[in-house]
Amino acid sequence: MSKHHHHESDEVVAGQVVENSQRASDEVRIPVREEELVAGTQVEEQGRVHVHKDVVTEQQTLNVPVQREQVSVERVPVDRAAETVDASGAFQEGDIEVPVMGEEVMTSKRAHVVEEVRLHKDTVTEQEQVGGTVRREQVWVEDAPDTTPRRAKQ
Repeated sequence: MSKHHHHESDEVVAGQVVENSQRASDEVRIPVREEELVAGTQVEEQGRVHVHKDVVTEQQTLNVPVQREQVSVERVPVDRAAETVDASGAFQEGDIEVPVMGEEVMTSKRAHVVEEVRLHKDTVTEQEQVGGTVRREQVWVEDAPDTTPRRAKQ
């Protein structure tokens, strides 16, 4: 029995106190309960994708066109009078330097982007079955004169 006080007009049915307020014209109402399985979801990390980059060194060869000056010596017989401009250095020893030019190959390195790796995450929905045990109440009614139990109509 319940620890709660009940009036003499209240009835005790299946271990529960049924108050007069639940009775209408000699009718007793007994709630029949049933559990249902409810599922929800929560977001959690289920794995990771690891992306790793390596630096690889390779030898590279380029063909570069290079220009340079070549010196050729030509002796040409001439017969003319020496002018005053030519005579200023006449009969003096000395050296004459003539620069010879040429291109030298210079190398440098320049980084540029040749490709991108893009990772996309898409959400997909799949059906997953879950199961569990649920409870429900059944009500049995026994007739007073005939004590054969039978299920209440639902």
